[in-house]
Amino acid sequence: MNSRGPSSMDEDDVWDKIRMQQLEAEADRFREEKLLGRCWGIWVQGCRWIMVRASLRRNCTIVKVKG
Repeated sequence: MNSRGPSSMDEDDVWDKIRMQQLEAEADRFREEKLLGRCWGIWVQGCRWIMVRASLRRNCTIVKVKG
């Protein structure tokens, strides 16, 4: 059996729970940051695709008018 009393074990348990909550909060922030970064990249790619498509469409319209 442990030489420390029950109050010391309870205190250790409390500190373990606090550490676990802090680690979980840090993991949540990390995941949120990663998701935000990924979503931003996808959004930027989508905007670029729209601009390219619009540019191609304008160019095709000009060619048809001239042709």
